[in-house]
Order: sequence, then C-alpha cells, then structure tokens
Amino acid sequence: MTTCKPRILIVGEEETIRNTLSSAISEYQFEYTATGAGAVDKVRTSYYQAALVDLILPDINGLEVLYEIKILQPQCQVIIMSGHASIPMSVRSIKMGALDFIERPFSLHQIQLILEKAVKVSGINNMDHILGKVLETAGRVGMTGFSSKEMRNLLTTAYKVAGKKINMLICGETGTGKELLARFIHSCSPQSARIFLPVNCGALAESLVESDLFGHEKGSFTGADRRRHGCFELAHRGTILLDEVGDASPGVQSRLLRVLETGEINRLGGEEIIHVDVRIISATNIDLEKAVQKRMFREDLYYRLSAVRLDIPPLRQRREDIPHLAEYFLRRILGQENFECSMFAPETMDIIVNYPWPGNVRELANVVYQAAALSEGNTICAGHLPDRLLNTNKKVSVLGAMGTDNLVSPPRLKEIEKSAIIYALQYFKGNIKAAAQALGIGRATMHRKLKEYGIDSSKN
Repeated sequence: MTTCKPRILIVGEEETIRNTLSSAISEYQFEYTATGAGAVDKVRTSYYQAALVDLILPDINGLEVLYEIKILQPQCQVIIMSGHASIPMSVRSIKMGALDFIERPFSLHQIQLILEKAVKVSGINNMDHILGKVLETAGRVGMTGFSSKEMRNLLTTAYKVAGKKINMLICGETGTGKELLARFIHSCSPQSARIFLPVNCGALAESLVESDLFGHEKGSFTGADRRRHGCFELAHRGTILLDEVGDASPGVQSRLLRVLETGEINRLGGEEIIHVDVRIISATNIDLEKAVQKRMFREDLYYRLSAVRLDIPPLRQRREDIPHLAEYFLRRILGQENFECSMFAPETMDIIVNYPWPGNVRELANVVYQAAALSEGNTICAGHLPDRLLNTNKKVSVLGAMGTDNLVSPPRLKEIEKSAIIYALQYFKGNIKAAAQALGIGRATMHRKLKEYGIDSSKN
C-alpha cells in the first residue's frame, strides 16, 4: 500500500528555497506559489499539513495569509519566514497561530526539524486525508470559496457516500449549487470517468419528456424520422442528474419509479426492454415531503430517490462563506474580463454580507459581475451594487438606530423574496427572462414564484 507524502505549501518569490527543499528533502510533496492570493486559492482547493510563508509578498502581507490559512485549514501548521526578523513581529505571528517564525538565512537541518514538527502537530490521520481529497475534488468541479463548518461537513458526507451505488437526493433553495454538488459526487465515485448528464425536469416539454428521458423509435409519433436514444441510455454506466425532479409529471414519475425498481426502460413506441446501469442523483428546491402529503409527488418514488438526502444550507445561514465567495467570483471575473477593479471597499463587503440573498450563490455571482462591470477604478464601492442590496441595508440600519426597545418585527423571508421579484420585473420592464437571470434563478422557477406570490408580470 502506498503512503501519501505530507504536503507542504511554500509561499514566496525566493526561488533558492524552492530549489533547495525540492532537491534535498524527498519525504514531502512541495507545492509553490509566489503570491498571497495564490496561496489562499490553493488552500481553498487542496489540503496541506504545513505552509512556509514569506512575511513580505508582492501582493499582501504574510500575516494576512496566515490568518486566511487558519480560517480555511486550522490544522495546517504555518511557519513565517523573514529576512528582517524582530521579536515583536515574531510574537505577533505566534499569537495569530503560526507554529514558528524563522529568520533567513536558515540551514537545511533547521528547516527539516521544523517541518517534522509541523507534520507531527498537524496530526496526519484518515480524516485529514479525507478532507484533503474533498477540497481537491471540490476545487476541480468549481465548488470553492467556502470555509463554513456546514459546507465542509456536507462535502465530507457526500464524499464518503459517493463510492456507494445508492441514489441521492440533493435539497436546497434555488442557486445554492445543487448541480455542483452532484458533479462533486460524480467526481468522487467509481463512475467519474464516465458521463455526467444533467437533465432539468422542469424545462422538459410535456409532450416530449418521455422521449427525452427514455428515447423513441422511428415513426412513434409525427416527426420521429429516426430512432433516438434517451438520457438514461446515454448515461449508461455513468451518472444522471434529475434536476427539478419535483416538477416531473405523474406519468414521468411512474416511469422513473419503474427504472429505479427494475433498471429497465423501453423507448417510446418500442417493445424492446433495455437494461441501463445508471447512478441517479436527484435535486429539488421544493419540499418533496410536503408534496407527498399533498399527493403531488409519489411517496414510493420519493423514498427510492432519497436513500441518502443531502441538504445544502442557504447562503444566509452561512454568512462566513460570503466574503470568500465574493472574492472568488471577482478573481474569476477578472480572469475573463478586462475590468479595472480588484477589491471591495469595506462598506461594500458589509452590505454584501448582510443581504439575505434569496437567490443564494448564483445571485451573489451575478451581483459581483454587475458591480465589477460598473466600477471605474480599482475598488468596488457601495454605489456599484444594485438598489435592492442598498435598500435592504438601509432598513437594517434604521432598525438598528431605533434601539432594542423600539424594534419592529422583521419581514418574513418570503416578503423579501416577493419584493425582490417585483423590483426585478419593474427594472426590466416585465421581461421575465431578464429578471430571472438578474435574480439568479431559472425561468421555470420564476414562473412558479410568480404564481405562488400572485404577481402579474404584465403590470410591472
């Protein structure tokens, strides 16, 4: 059995340290980055036992990197390096959580002793290994920018059950990242080399839904001029994601139940029984248990789909993730667009963190893009944010100024969501598609919300 080498991250522009350690010490796996931002990105997506961080970096201070590492990976042991050490700086770094503070130049023997201590203190065990794999895989599928305990526990659970061929149901509000979690599960599973096929059940045309899912034979209906393989055949030996499964019609629910029970399908208009070996992951943003109680969703299908249920918490319940996600989206945007901005003003980030985000992560990504596009300098200011964020912040400020004796009852989340939808429709002059995109939700979800809240888009 092979043993994984402890992973050490080296942060700094000093190439001599990189070359010396790589050539002289073979028992560790070294990775390098010259900047503080690069270090934070790596720690978000990979697991490390220790990090050697230069105090002086081209973008941010080494102590800022120490702070971020201790938030993202508390077990990672950080050693601060400096060519101009001082006792106050050394004491400060130790108080912030650094294992040691060393002054250059240092001997190879000295660094070996420190790394041995760091690896021992980090406590390499099976759970560390699992967390490392979780972070790496999450980074590969784009599920990054989080630091909350809730998300780490969720991904660790998903990783552990991904290797078992059981059906999973992912529940969460619109925009929380249900498809990304499904991709993460697929990437951790034995089917990872095979196809991952997402199917939005809410977007399938009612007249063609069975053909899309199960295929059809030539001549089975008008326009069927050739045989077509459906999604289940295409996903054979891979993974299929039934997104918005709660929107499936009663007829489709019956067909899905048969596939789950027998592993067999037959194409529309055909008699041949076809065996399919498919890992099924379902996702929904509605309460399927309530749908079962109202007889809108089959109870037997629900229990078949939800052998394991994973609930993604909404963004408002894990606010510590919001700054990391906002910064991640900004860096991603700057890699794609020629925008000037590179940071958020402190008051801007305060507004972003305090907004309830009814559209969750998808809405946050959309807002960051709009703000970055509107900014004309290096910094995204509060004025670059949409009015709905500023208005919400004003309400919070007014309530806070009234004092605890005069506080009024806070608005219900549904009231905030309804107001956001009405505002978006007014802003885009009744254009449902544009309003849905701005809110970070799909058109099918938008139509369902309009019906739920009794909103007439033609009057906005």
